[in-house]
Amino acid sequence: MERGASDTSAILSLLVKACEDGGQGVVSALSGVEGPFAIAFWDERAKTLWFGRDRLGRRSLLVKRPEAGGGWGGWGVASCIGSGEALRAVRGDGGDAGGWEEVPPGGMWRVDAKEVKPLGHAE
Repeated sequence: MERGASDTSAILSLLVKACEDGGQGVVSALSGVEGPFAIAFWDERAKTLWFGRDRLGRRSLLVKRPEAGGGWGGWGVASCIGSGEALRAVRGDGGDAGGWEEVPPGGMWRVDAKEVKPLGHAE
């Protein structure tokens, strides 16, 4: 990367290119990234949300999974959740985290929106 270039732009370009093969290259593309990172990336073509952290977990990334049957609208990914009490709960200091939990370091996670039922879906 050129000196003074944006890290964000470089990573975005890397991810867009990795998604051209159906997303199979996302994990291998990010394995070459050095330094701390936490990423959430939406692949519009595949309707897939990718998120993860570097292997040492030096950047915070939180996820809220839907309750059973909660649908796509129940998912959330964030770098912070607002209140100090909720963040302390996520870190294990007590309190109510409202269902938020820290994403484990060292991996990429994927949510395929095509396989998740939308809110209000009746069977």
